[in-house]
Amino acid sequence: MTHDERPPNSGEAQRDNSPPPQQPPPYNENTPELPGDAPGSSAQQHGATGNEEVPERPRTKPEGSTYAGSYRPGEGQSLSRPATAAQSQHGLNNLDHDDHSAPADHPPPAYSEFPGTLQDEGGQLGANATVADDGRVNIRIDQKSRGLSQLIVPQLQRQLTRVQHEPAPPPPYIPESLGGAPGQKPPPPFNIVIQVVGSRGDVQPFVALGKVLKDTYGHRVRLATHATFKDFVTENGLEFFSIGGDPAELMAFMVKNPGLMPGFDTLRSGEVGKRRRGIAEILRGTWRSCIETGDGLGVDPLKQTIEEWMGVEDQLPDELKKPFVADAIIANPPSFGHLHCAEKLGIPLHMMFT
Repeated sequence: MTHDERPPNSGEAQRDNSPPPQQPPPYNENTPELPGDAPGSSAQQHGATGNEEVPERPRTKPEGSTYAGSYRPGEGQSLSRPATAAQSQHGLNNLDHDDHSAPADHPPPAYSEFPGTLQDEGGQLGANATVADDGRVNIRIDQKSRGLSQLIVPQLQRQLTRVQHEPAPPPPYIPESLGGAPGQKPPPPFNIVIQVVGSRGDVQPFVALGKVLKDTYGHRVRLATHATFKDFVTENGLEFFSIGGDPAELMAFMVKNPGLMPGFDTLRSGEVGKRRRGIAEILRGTWRSCIETGDGLGVDPLKQTIEEWMGVEDQLPDELKKPFVADAIIANPPSFGHLHCAEKLGIPLHMMFT
């Protein structure tokens, strides 16, 4: 043995024969978290071997076609997932990580040969459903047994029995002048606002209704309509509130555009934008008529200064200085804001058309 030939070092031979270091497995979102798999546990295990830096696992999902997602469940199920180091250490290689449950044994419901038709010939009810041309669904039940009646009849009997045990409602109040019982207490007075949009023929029936509610039942009635009908409302003893809008312009627009969609001449002339501003004024007026004091002919409170708002009540009569918050709404459909006001205040709404 010469000086150039040296015996192999045992440490070098051991390093040469050792397997290559394994790369950390890619991050998998479906890997279960284990109680001992804390962020600092791996560092504590390698701390005894030396101060070697442990590579950090990547936090991003791997790019490629082998990623199993909800949009490709078949590919994800067919590919086998490699066992991670944490699973090998804790003996979790045999866990089944199937994210999708097995298909049910029951077949899907049968469809009819004709589109829009569904039949249940094999069932006990013998029902069939057909979608009509107008979108409605026509359901027919050819009952061959007592299955349906055994389900519905007990529910109806239970409801009838419950109604029989409920206390009877109080009798309606009828004034003595109309043949009511003497000594019967009237209901408490309400603040009722009547919202009407239209011509004089639309307003006149509601004036008669308001007079009955005020004179016979003692309610405080406010009729909210266009400013043109102020004298007609006040001379009949009712409170008036202006909701804005011009009935003459509204009627002219409806006569010129009788259909659902306006014509091209109306679009080019700018009348659609003008009508939109008028409807917006009516919508604000209907809300103001439910909560605001006065007659609505002054400046909008949202556009007033404090001095103007404080000076409005000095010009009003005494009966209009009393605060008003509606307890019920009566309206015709074209007033538009009735449903939203009633929903906002949580009060009943009665719509009628004359």
